[in-house]
Amino acid sequence: MLRLNCGRRVSDGTSMRRFFGRNEKPCDAEPADAAPVAEAWEFCGVRFGAPADWSVETIPDMNGVLLMSPDQECDFPANLWLELNRDPERRPLEQALEEYAARLAGAKLDFVLRSKSCLEHPSGRTMGLVEYTSVQDGIPVTQWEVMLPLSGNGVLFVQASVQSDLFPRYEGLFRAMIRAIEPPASFL
Repeated sequence: MLRLNCGRRVSDGTSMRRFFGRNEKPCDAEPADAAPVAEAWEFCGVRFGAPADWSVETIPDMNGVLLMSPDQECDFPANLWLELNRDPERRPLEQALEEYAARLAGAKLDFVLRSKSCLEHPSGRTMGLVEYTSVQDGIPVTQWEVMLPLSGNGVLFVQASVQSDLFPRYEGLFRAMIRAIEPPASFL
């Protein structure tokens, strides 16, 4: 397994605010003209933004970074997980998505596939997206699993998760956060 320990806050004062459109608010209770304030972070060459009030924790043993909403009003707060990994077989993205969705179906309680597609990421790369619902610890959860192939056999996995009844409040924010990811120029 790949072990990486290189998460850090970008200290050059860069703000990711420009990536969050005015319609990408995380909560319907916010004023219509409010955009989430964000901070720029970097993990092993992957640049990403997080709303200023979200926690960001590098978890080296799992090759990833966990971004967590401060929302304590629910049992399963909104979160985004970024993980760098490899696909030694360098499968076509469509095949990798099929196989991944099948693994999820076998591993997740009450798994319901909502959609599976390949989309253009702003980086110019094609990403795969699996949207599904499942039950975790008795809580209905809606999740997006994103695969963004990198150079060589590298893959950036992104998982966006939230309690299902709160998904409409976070869908736009998740979309904006995923669009704002800047993959590394190379991945060894």
